[in-house]
Amino acid sequence: MTIRNYETNIILVELPPEPRIRKELDKVMEILQDRTDCDVLVDFSKVDILVSLSLSGLIQLHKLVNAAGRKLIFFDVSSLTRDIFKVTCFDNIFEFADDLHAATAVLDAAYSSHPADLDP
Repeated sequence: MTIRNYETNIILVELPPEPRIRKELDKVMEILQDRTDCDVLVDFSKVDILVSLSLSGLIQLHKLVNAAGRKLIFFDVSSLTRDIFKVTCFDNIFEFADDLHAATAVLDAAYSSHPADLDP
C-alpha cells in the first residue's frame, strides 16, 4: 500500500502511475471518512499523466479535506503533469510544493500562524 501515516495528523500518499491513481484516491478518501483530523500530502513523483477520472478523484479528495478544515498539498509534480493542472485551471485550486520537505514546511507555517488548528 502506498498510503501511510507520515506523522500523527499527516497522511502521505505516494500515487502510482495511471491507470491505478483513482483506486488509490478512493482508498485515501475511505481512510479520511474515519480520520478527519489529517492533512494529506500527495507524492506525484511516479505520475506523468492524469486522466479525467483521476482529476475528478483529486477534486473529491480536495473537497473532503477542505470540509474537515485540513490541508491537501501535492509535491514532486512533473512539469507535464503540472501543465495538465494549468490547462484545466486546477492549478488555482490545489496547493503545490517542490518536495516533501517543502510540503511539510507549508503545513508548519500554516499551523504556526493558526495554533488553534493543532490538536492538543
